[in-house]
Amino acid sequence: MEIKAKGFKRLSWNSYKKVDYSVFVAKQVQRFRDRISHHLHVLQLDLDMSALSCLSSVQTGVANQQTSLQIIRSIIDIQLSALEAHLGRQSAQLADIQQKDEAELLRSVLAWLKPLMSFHTKYRSTLNETMPDSCDWIFEKQEYKDWLPAVNTSRPSFLWVTAIPGAGKTFLATEVIRRLSERHTVAYFYCEARTQQSRQTTNILCTWLWQILRKHKDALIEFLDEYSSGSEPHNESMERILRAVLQTRPNIFIVLDGLDECDPTTVREISEFLISLLGHTSVLLFSRICMYTEEVLNKVSSQYRISRLQIEDTDTASDITRFVGQELETLPALQGGEKIEVAEALQGRAQGMFLWVNLAVKQLKSGGGVDVDDYLSQIRDIPQDLDEYYGRVLHNLHVSASETSRRRSRVIFQWLVCSQRPLTVSELAIAVKLDAGKPNFLQRRKFGLEELKTAVHYRCGPLAKFIDNGPDLFVTLVHATAREFLLRYDQVNEPFKNLMVNASATHTWMARCCLAYLCYEHTRIPSMKSDRLRDITTRQLALDQVFVAHFSDYALLEYAALHWIDHSRLSDYTPELCDNLQSFCTSESSTINWLQVYLHLRGDRGLFRTSRAIGDIRLLEDIGSRLRGTQVDQSFEVWLEHLRGPSDGRFERWERFLSSGDANGYLPALHIAAFFDFENFTRLALDQGSDVNERNVQNQTPLHQAARADSVNTGQLLLRYGADVNAIGWAANTPLSWAIDVECYTTCNKPGPFRMVPILLEAGADPNLTLECYSPLHRATDMPRPDDPHLLHVVELLLQYGAVKHINGYYRHSPPISNAAAAGALNLVKLLLAHGADPDGCDRGLRSSFRYPLIAALRKWHNIEIIGALLEHGCDPNVAYSDGRTALHLCASNSDNAGDVIELLLSKGCKMNTPCADGSTPLHDAVRANNLSAIKSLLDNGSDTDIVDELRRSPIMVAAELGNFQAVQMLRKYGTATKGPDWELICSSQEKVNILRHSAERMPRNEKDVFEVYWVLLTCSTRSRSRRVSRNIIVRILEFACYWPCQTWCRNDLIEYDQDQAALDTPYILTSPLQLGNRHSIRQIAFITRSHDQGWSDYPEFHGTYEGSWTWFEVAIQKADGSWHEFGPGDQKIVTNVHGSNRLKEHCVVYGHHWPKMQCKWLDTLETGDRIAILAKARFLGWVNVVHSVRIDVSSACLIQSPRNDLGLRDI
Repeated sequence: MEIKAKGFKRLSWNSYKKVDYSVFVAKQVQRFRDRISHHLHVLQLDLDMSALSCLSSVQTGVANQQTSLQIIRSIIDIQLSALEAHLGRQSAQLADIQQKDEAELLRSVLAWLKPLMSFHTKYRSTLNETMPDSCDWIFEKQEYKDWLPAVNTSRPSFLWVTAIPGAGKTFLATEVIRRLSERHTVAYFYCEARTQQSRQTTNILCTWLWQILRKHKDALIEFLDEYSSGSEPHNESMERILRAVLQTRPNIFIVLDGLDECDPTTVREISEFLISLLGHTSVLLFSRICMYTEEVLNKVSSQYRISRLQIEDTDTASDITRFVGQELETLPALQGGEKIEVAEALQGRAQGMFLWVNLAVKQLKSGGGVDVDDYLSQIRDIPQDLDEYYGRVLHNLHVSASETSRRRSRVIFQWLVCSQRPLTVSELAIAVKLDAGKPNFLQRRKFGLEELKTAVHYRCGPLAKFIDNGPDLFVTLVHATAREFLLRYDQVNEPFKNLMVNASATHTWMARCCLAYLCYEHTRIPSMKSDRLRDITTRQLALDQVFVAHFSDYALLEYAALHWIDHSRLSDYTPELCDNLQSFCTSESSTINWLQVYLHLRGDRGLFRTSRAIGDIRLLEDIGSRLRGTQVDQSFEVWLEHLRGPSDGRFERWERFLSSGDANGYLPALHIAAFFDFENFTRLALDQGSDVNERNVQNQTPLHQAARADSVNTGQLLLRYGADVNAIGWAANTPLSWAIDVECYTTCNKPGPFRMVPILLEAGADPNLTLECYSPLHRATDMPRPDDPHLLHVVELLLQYGAVKHINGYYRHSPPISNAAAAGALNLVKLLLAHGADPDGCDRGLRSSFRYPLIAALRKWHNIEIIGALLEHGCDPNVAYSDGRTALHLCASNSDNAGDVIELLLSKGCKMNTPCADGSTPLHDAVRANNLSAIKSLLDNGSDTDIVDELRRSPIMVAAELGNFQAVQMLRKYGTATKGPDWELICSSQEKVNILRHSAERMPRNEKDVFEVYWVLLTCSTRSRSRRVSRNIIVRILEFACYWPCQTWCRNDLIEYDQDQAALDTPYILTSPLQLGNRHSIRQIAFITRSHDQGWSDYPEFHGTYEGSWTWFEVAIQKADGSWHEFGPGDQKIVTNVHGSNRLKEHCVVYGHHWPKMQCKWLDTLETGDRIAILAKARFLGWVNVVHSVRIDVSSACLIQSPRNDLGLRDI
């Protein structure tokens, strides 16, 4: 029955569905009939009307109108949909490219800032310790309420919260940060006495900037100048950037805690910077009262009000009550009323200090109290003064402990007070057992965390505390005041003085411990030859796993490698410390092990210029200067020379070493030995069977490293042991290419010898092996200081060993002689010419306008000696850019010594009146640049002053339009006409000049004018007694006369396009649909732009040229159906702005079928109904295309030459 019931339900449900569907279909059919009947009715009406002959014409007109409207609507719909689709694709593609570019740049800048991530760790740990609902009282304070808006100078934007030590300022700052972060951007920082890096001005500023940049990516533009300069972040630059970022972003808050824990210099620098933000940025400072900050604040102008909030006992009373109540719940043997009594006793003696209450509760928990009287007695016995309390703790440790235990306590206090960062309990366990005087250290076993915590508590009492930071447990002093007390070694004469810390002696001991640990044989980095290191997807994970495991086994290795330098600089250079330094710097294996660890921890990780350790070589030099006269003086200086390289070297090895890119995750010991020229280690490793051609993670060999560091001893040794002199490594580099490379991004870059180049060439290095299409000769001629005698020697050696193979260029890159000419290197140019270099740059088949040495020499340097040398060797003086501009054009527009160069070019046969693509002669360009010496020289040599450009302007008209009065006067002096058919020059007495244009119309005005001129010529030829001129010849006459109707569109609106606006592809100007009778009737198109870029860039060597410019114009064609024409690569760009110039410049680019018009494939694709658009483009942050006007002239022919010798005439 149940089965049948289910079957019935399914049957009935299906029946209902069928009925419902039938009703639906019936309704749809009825609606369809209604629509059809309506259309049938209309159709019947139309048929009846069409039967009436008297109304047939009217009916036809209506039908045509309806058809036209339908066609127009359909075209509009098609165009809109096509346009939307095209814009969608373009926007998506550009957004993707832009996002990738910006993301990569943002990642690089963030890494370059190198913030101290401890700020976030401190924030999270403090927030976890903060009790719910505590610290709320500050938000009700009137001082805080007045400070919060901080929107104008009438309200204070600087709030200084002060309190006595231990009052809970850090907890208060953390809660304020949490609240502010809910609605605003907050850049915060915690200064800590226990961490040296957190007390440095640059680190504080960089960390603030890092936080702001992550949330305000649009601020990236403020960083570009400094980041691109290649310098490390420093105080002045970071202050300037941060101030610029904050001035335009008033909703950013700056919060700083613990400034009083920094040294006086940092306190003054940070205080002065924070004061400079008054009026536009909200600043909140938490610290003890500090005299250095007081001094700065007292200098502030009276127009600004600085608000101060002193934390009183009554402010923290409720928070202390809540904290005490929570802690007393864990005390045994106390009833409800007794807990209240104990709580009141604690709060009565706390004086508003959370720290005192915390220490007192810890003592109660460990004091063995059994009833309320015991607890009250202990509370009365606890000193209220913190210094007195610390002294009591040390006294108890001194009295109750054995001599061995006291020594361990002293060592722990020394490490906790003087360490450069908080230590993990594992690091501390190793540190307290180290004996710097012993050559070996036996690490018996690893202790558990609870064992270590118990031991530290037993040795230090309540003065030490633990911070749980995920996998690591850190141990530190309970408060900055405890550190300050322990450092008063010279001010205490109590019996417990031996537990206090003598800073200089402690740093000496810690430096010795770090050096001794680095020298222990068992701490060596294991060799890594896993296949996972070759796979780029698993390499970093494999490296990290190996190093993490090794650092876990040898817990103090990381700290010793990073901080032995810091402790040595703060030490007394005792004979014992000198012994440890001697052992370390004379042991090549120990040094190499340290360098492996240091590179892994402090290298740039592929982001160049992001390693602050580059400057650590100066710290090592400081240690060396202080070791003068000691027993380790000579040994340390030799060791330093290995790290720096020879004194006359082109670079510092140390900087190159830390800029190893992805290879800095791990370099094998043999590679480091080869790099730093450790010959003994290299020989020993090779004798023991090491592979002389061992590859690192970037496929480099030891010989690559020796060549890269110019290490002669290890380089020669490796070659003797069979190193492959032509080994191909990273990016197709060979040892020879590395030996020539100078890496321009390095900060220490000076002239010097190339020691490894002759050694490699003598060993058989191939001078023609290419590096990503660059040969060694290309690289040598494209380096800074190309006239350096050392570099000239290298080029000569390369040519002697067979590099002449590529002397005239290779593949698509500029030939070496063009590089030399562009750099103004006369001696290098002469050397290449002497060895057979083509003075025109390269073979005819590879020639490009950008490769001509003559063009390259005039583009920037205008060195007449280089130009003379090229011309004497047969250089063609009439070579030209792709736009038709010759060397004479460039000289006239750019050269300072134009007269001499022009005379030289003309004497060698340079044509003086050659027009370029826009019709400009050299005289036009000289007038545009207001280059008076060039104008005079050209006029003296008979330059034609009446030639007009494509805009029908003579040189004097161009000078008048630009207001170059002196140029106008000079042209008039040489008899230039000042009046034309449709213009007249007007000069005023105030050295102003204008052009008065008459109302004459441009001919031909339209196609009718062309038709009439054609028939006039045809009629004249018919009446002539000579043979009749064919119609095709007349058409050709009109063609050569450029007698074409011209359609003009112009826009004069000042608009600035940055990369975001340019990415929208909104046309600056869009023509109306073209009216053409034949697909190939367009004869030329002229684009006239008046624009400039942002006026600056980080590449001053390109200023005034078109090199490296990232603002330009592109042409776009919208077809009649609304789609957009697809251009070939590079076909769309028409004009590029001058690099780094805010001077308005006019560019006229003419495309056509006749030389010297610029040729283009897309010209023949234009049809009737197409529209031409000009897009203003800019790429990368900081680049702006400032457009003043754009004009488009389209000239088309209405008479087409017929192949059958008859006239092809468009419908007029």
